[in-house]
This record gives sequence, C-alpha cells and structure tokens, in this order.
Amino acid sequence: MSHLPQVPNSVWEWTARIRFNQHELGTSFAVCLFLCDNAEIPSNPRDWQIAPTFVGASHAYVAERREGYGYGSPGDDVTQGFVHLNRGILKLSGLRSLEPEVVKPYLKSKLQWKVQKVCYIARTG
Repeated sequence: MSHLPQVPNSVWEWTARIRFNQHELGTSFAVCLFLCDNAEIPSNPRDWQIAPTFVGASHAYVAERREGYGYGSPGDDVTQGFVHLNRGILKLSGLRSLEPEVVKPYLKSKLQWKVQKVCYIARTG
C-alpha cells in the first residue's frame, strides 16, 4: 500500500468508475449505485433510483436492433462512466472525514450496485 503525501487543507473526491460493454444486454440499462447493506436496496427495481440510499448511476443507451444492424463483436463496445460519491458518503455514512483511512472501509462494506434494464412501453393508436 502506497502512502500519499499529506497536503494541508486537501479535499478528497471519491468516485466510482464503472466499466461495461454497453451492448452486452441487448437493451438500454443503468448501473445503479447504493451506499447501504444489500438488504436495504428496494426489491422492486422501479424504486431503485428514488431510494434514499441511491447515490447515482451510469447509463448505457442501446438502439433497437433492426434487420441489417448488428451490435458488433463482444467486447467491442466497452465504455465507462463515473459516479461521484462524496455527497452520498457525507449524507448516509455519518463519517466526519473523507480521508482514505476512514472512507475505504466504509465503501468496502456499503457500496452496492444493481443493473436496471430499461423497459419500453409500446404506444398504440
């Protein structure tokens, strides 16, 4: 473990980097992040992004598959997104510091993620 130099009055910025193949599911989706125990995440995915422990998401838009248009080869479309965690840590953790020795154990035990597929509603008439 490396030791970073101490900088007076430094502010730590915590983010989660999320990497995924955006075409792996064949539909649009979101990777939702929570700061809580797994049991505290709502069982209904419709409630995930309004849950008090939800801290952000990274989204993948996947166009509808049509004749003649493919998704490409597996692994071709690896992309990434970032979710900023400071606000959620300060709001949900009760921690008084964003120093690594305090935040790392908290994130290891409380950072959870779920994949939420987008459901399209067909229009009629």
